[in-house]
Amino acid sequence: MLHARKSLLVSTPRFPALQGAYLGNAFETHRSRWHILDFVDFDFSYLHIPIGNNGAEIFHLFPTQSIPKERDGIAFAPETQKDSGGPLTIGAYIPHKYLTGGMKMFFEYLRILKKRGHKIVLFWRGERGESVIPEWSHLSRSEVQEVLIPHHEPILPFVKGCDVVIALWFQQMEELAESPVPVVLFEQGSEFLFGDYQDLRPDSPVRQLLQKNYAVPWPIITVSPLLDTILKIRYGRNTTVVPNGVDTNFYHPEKEKRKNTVLLVGNPQLRFKGFDIALQALEKAWRIYPNFEVHWVCQVSPKVYGISFPLKIVLNPPQDELARHYREATVFLFTSWYEGFGLPPLEAMASGTAVVATDCGGIRTYAQEGYNALLAEPGDVDSLAYALVFLLQNEEVRKVLEERGRATALEFSLEKQALKFEKVLQSVARGAFLPSFSRTTG
Repeated sequence: MLHARKSLLVSTPRFPALQGAYLGNAFETHRSRWHILDFVDFDFSYLHIPIGNNGAEIFHLFPTQSIPKERDGIAFAPETQKDSGGPLTIGAYIPHKYLTGGMKMFFEYLRILKKRGHKIVLFWRGERGESVIPEWSHLSRSEVQEVLIPHHEPILPFVKGCDVVIALWFQQMEELAESPVPVVLFEQGSEFLFGDYQDLRPDSPVRQLLQKNYAVPWPIITVSPLLDTILKIRYGRNTTVVPNGVDTNFYHPEKEKRKNTVLLVGNPQLRFKGFDIALQALEKAWRIYPNFEVHWVCQVSPKVYGISFPLKIVLNPPQDELARHYREATVFLFTSWYEGFGLPPLEAMASGTAVVATDCGGIRTYAQEGYNALLAEPGDVDSLAYALVFLLQNEEVRKVLEERGRATALEFSLEKQALKFEKVLQSVARGAFLPSFSRTTG
């Protein structure tokens, strides 16, 4: 890649056998398995090919004009909490109302910004009388101005009264390219940014769509250094990093916990969440230590077959019930293949629950292996299973992780991160953020 400047195809089994020394030759030892996070320093697309219970991964790596050797120059939002401007009229272009970690995070920011005196205007393409605010949000209709945009009309005439408009999905960038007011993209990551659109062609429609939208020169807020790196390498964009926060009052520890309860949280329909890996790890852990039960909080009922451990499905609970599940769990298990940030483990830490997780990229923003969490490579069923058993059997170690996790969550409290987010919005509204592209890729 560095010298020939050619594309590279990498094919790897998803679950290979270990390759050690062969006939006494230690140099036969090699790595047989690669995954998405091994290639984030390159521009690539990805294809998963199911083969029975195994599967293959194919990565198409594309050459770029310059491949940075170090991730330096990342701009983090200022730490100061001093007010640097008056109240703003903040517009937000809502892409959907589904309950996701990213949308929940954003609506919490809006709630705090409203309390700090800013006016919130929400834009939504929908029918007359429809609420723009999701049912699950703590934000009320009386706190914001809702603007319904007819499906066939452009958004630009509607945003003129705002000081700044927040885009929440990359495809909104092209639509807001000629906005009469400043725009900022709040990028929390997606399958597309990780090349996971199941099309290896250099001219694939998704790849072209990504390049077109990320070329729009409005500033970008990312939620992790990982996303900053991806956008810099693939699209030459410099971003400002504002890590997500967690409400440490809403998510708090409980003195009494359920005994030997493992918690899963997330949508089983999202393949990159790795719930197939979670079930395999839990099954392996049950064979070693058949003394726990599993609770799975999810949006839709998963189809689960052939498991030995007891499983309780909790569908779409209220947010206060979700917080209770976090508090009462013995261990929280998180098995994503990749994440732009990964909010659930931080919510678990805030709730005083020990975390076992995959080292899925964005989680590195706050999780440290052996300090506040036990981490394994994505897809490493054995390591995840052994980590689960280890924590279930060792209360003293759990206590250490619980205390350190809670301390970490306090460092990423929602109020602190919302103030940093506010500072960036004020800078964008004042025009302090000029169109920003990396010198390496033009």
